[in-house]
Amino acid sequence: MAVSHPFHRGNAHLVHGQAVAENGDMLVLETKGQNTEQDRVKIRYLDEWTQAVSAHGAFGRWASAVVRQPGKIRDILKMNRP
Repeated sequence: MAVSHPFHRGNAHLVHGQAVAENGDMLVLETKGQNTEQDRVKIRYLDEWTQAVSAHGAFGRWASAVVRQPGKIRDILKMNRP
């Protein structure tokens, strides 16, 4: 499932991540090859968004993670298991 969330830094943008569901918990995986200022802002807003959605409570628990190396996806999924 693709997830879009807005962030703003001078201009409005949408960030697209991939959400993985397990046992009602959601994890948004953001894939990044670089670590630019814009990427850091996107990641910060993604973290705020997932915290807000989780705090609301009606949509389950949400978390976010950044994947910089495709080979690390399995490790990130294991670390974020409920």
